[in-house]
Amino acid sequence: MRGVTLFPNMPRRVWILFATDLVSFVGTGLVLPFLIVYLHRVRHLPLPTAGLALSTVAIAGFVGTVVTGGLVDRTGPRGALILSQLSAAAGALAIAFVHSPWQAFAAVAVYGFGAAGYWPAIQSMLATAVPPEQRDAVFSLHFMALNAGIGIGAVIGGIAVSLADPSSFVRVYLVDAATFLVFAILLTQMKSFDAARREAEHGPAPEAGYAEVFKDRVFIRICLVMVLLVTIGSSQLSSGFPAFASGRGGASTRVLGLAFGVNTFIIVVIQLWALKAMKGHRRTRVVMGTCAAWALCWSVTLVSGLLGGSTIADAGFVVALGIFGVGETLMAPSIPAIVNHLAPEHLRGRYNALHSLSFNSGFFIGPAIAGFLLGAGAGVELFLSLIVGCGVVALLFLWLEGHIPEEANRIRESDVGSFPPEESLAAGEL
Repeated sequence: MRGVTLFPNMPRRVWILFATDLVSFVGTGLVLPFLIVYLHRVRHLPLPTAGLALSTVAIAGFVGTVVTGGLVDRTGPRGALILSQLSAAAGALAIAFVHSPWQAFAAVAVYGFGAAGYWPAIQSMLATAVPPEQRDAVFSLHFMALNAGIGIGAVIGGIAVSLADPSSFVRVYLVDAATFLVFAILLTQMKSFDAARREAEHGPAPEAGYAEVFKDRVFIRICLVMVLLVTIGSSQLSSGFPAFASGRGGASTRVLGLAFGVNTFIIVVIQLWALKAMKGHRRTRVVMGTCAAWALCWSVTLVSGLLGGSTIADAGFVVALGIFGVGETLMAPSIPAIVNHLAPEHLRGRYNALHSLSFNSGFFIGPAIAGFLLGAGAGVELFLSLIVGCGVVALLFLWLEGHIPEEANRIRESDVGSFPPEESLAAGEL
């Protein structure tokens, strides 16, 4: 029976980390769709001001990512992750009591700093929580927990929040802040991720900085290709897709909500099955599978848009995001595993920070392109470009395959199997 067990056998501290992280993402899901609505409709900030406040999140996130990456390498991922959670908690608390533009900008900047700093810290933490051969499994489980938490939070938030009751927005931001604090408190007990312990295992870290990371040409190439992949993929999920589907496609907000719900459901349900299917394959080939799935998704989206206003079109949009979710389950564990195989221990935080920035860059570029083309009435051209772009990225990953070391690229049969007992952990230590 062990051979068909779906859930990998992970250390106890990893399961506790996942469970608490899921709660934190329930808080994120509560508020994720509502910030601009809250600032404009509840706090009565002008719409352009509210939009600029959202841009501040991205700018602060850039700073948070870079700073946290360096902090991970100096102090270990635990301290950096605690800082990110405390910053996000302070930001969420401040957002709840915003009344003026300067307060809004300050609050979302603190929130964005913490939210972005989370990524290099948690990915470094997960990468060091298990042996290298278990990284695909641990990143898969984390992605599943993340989506489950956001999905649950979004459902609860949709029920709990109402413009007829402005105080409902305050309550969900207070809950969001509380979930970040709960995570931070738990992390104070997870001493196995301390820098002192890491130094005892690997020796003192040499002095280094981001300049050393940029010398790794293979890694930088991966980051550049990831910018393109996110630009033609994930970033369109919140920009090009809903704008095209609700515009030319005539889809209602109810259809869009169902489509995003199906996307989350697919990820949560099939993530572990996808992990099993990846055994023995190269990670670059798995990501090429992501490109194929996303090309199919955008093809279905394009056809559904051309059939706009019909029941078939609505069903097509829902199916499209389900297919997109399949591609996400393939990408989510693969790229972080490659990055953390390439990263030297003393630069792990900075490697994960630049990897995160490649995502952020794609999320900045993608919506701008979508907005320009859709604004010019070129929705069909946009999605044809996305389909072609998926093919280009697939070829780029095939090219990268010849540069990535085999041990960093091959998913061994044991990579998604069981984890040895945690004999090294002291009693009571997470």
